[in-house]
Amino acid sequence: MFLFFQALLVRERILGPTHPDTSYYVRYRGAVYADAGKFTRCISLWNHALDIQRGSLESCHQMTVSSFFSFAELFSFMSDACATNENNGYRQVPALLTFEDIIQVLIKAVNELCEPKVLPSSLDLSPRLLLISLDLFNMALKLIRNDEHSHLTHRLLYRLNKCKVVGHLGQTALHLASARKTALATSRHPQSISPEDASMLLRALLKIGADPNARDDEGNTPLHLVSPKDMTTIKLLLGGGAHYDVVNMAGRTFCDMRKATPHNPLCHTSLACHAARAIRKNRIPFEGNIPVTLYEFVEKH
Repeated sequence: MFLFFQALLVRERILGPTHPDTSYYVRYRGAVYADAGKFTRCISLWNHALDIQRGSLESCHQMTVSSFFSFAELFSFMSDACATNENNGYRQVPALLTFEDIIQVLIKAVNELCEPKVLPSSLDLSPRLLLISLDLFNMALKLIRNDEHSHLTHRLLYRLNKCKVVGHLGQTALHLASARKTALATSRHPQSISPEDASMLLRALLKIGADPNARDDEGNTPLHLVSPKDMTTIKLLLGGGAHYDVVNMAGRTFCDMRKATPHNPLCHTSLACHAARAIRKNRIPFEGNIPVTLYEFVEKH
C-alpha cells in the first residue's frame, strides 16, 4: 500500500496534480479501498479525483460522468447494507452511507450541469449525468434527517430545474422521474426505482415548481410517460396541475395512449381546458381572436 502511494506521488509530480491521468490512478486506488470495505477512504479519494477532472476537462466529459456514475453505484451498494461475495455468499456491509456523503457529490453534479464551461464536450453526456443526478437525489431524499438537509436538497433540485437541463428527447427531470428512468438500471448491481422512491422524488420536483405540463421533443408531458398501473404517480401529477387532455405531436392524449381515464375527470380539468379542446376539435380560427399568451395553451389541447 505504501509503495503504491509512493508511485502515485511520483506520477503526480511528473504529470502534474491536475492531469486527467493522475485522476485515473487516484480513482483506481479508491476502488481498491472500496473492495476492502474502506468506503470512507474510497469516497475521499474519488472526490479528489472528481475535483481534478472537473478542473481540467470540458463540461460533462466522459471521464467525469463516469466518476459520477461510480459514486452512484457505490452509494447504492452501501445503502443496500449487504452485498454478494463470491467466496462467502452474503456478508454484511456496515451502513456507513450518510447524507453528507451524497450531498457533496450531488452539489458537484448540479454544478457540472448548470455551469457549463466555455468549450462544451464534443460528446454531450449531460442527459446521462442528469439521470445519475436523479439517482443521487433519490438516495439523498431517503437520508434527510432534519430541516437543514431538506432545505439543501430542495434548493439543489430547484437550481437543477431552473437550469432547464434535459435528457434524451428533451425530457425534463419530471419526465424522467415519472417514467422511473434510472442510470443504475445499467450498473453492475441493476436497480429500479421503487414506487416509494419515485413518489418522494416526484413530490420534491413538484414542490420546487417543476412544470407538470412541460413537453419533450415528441410533445409528451410527464403524464404521457406514466404506466397506466402507476396510480400513485398519476394522482401526484394530476394533483400538481397536470392536464390529462394535452395532446402530443401524434395527436394523442394521456388517456388515448394508456386507455385510461381519471376517476373523476371533472376534478382534473377546467373550463379553459374544455374551451381549448372545443376550439381545436372544431378547428375554430383563434389566432388574432384571443390574446397571444393563450396560443400555446390552446395548441396543447
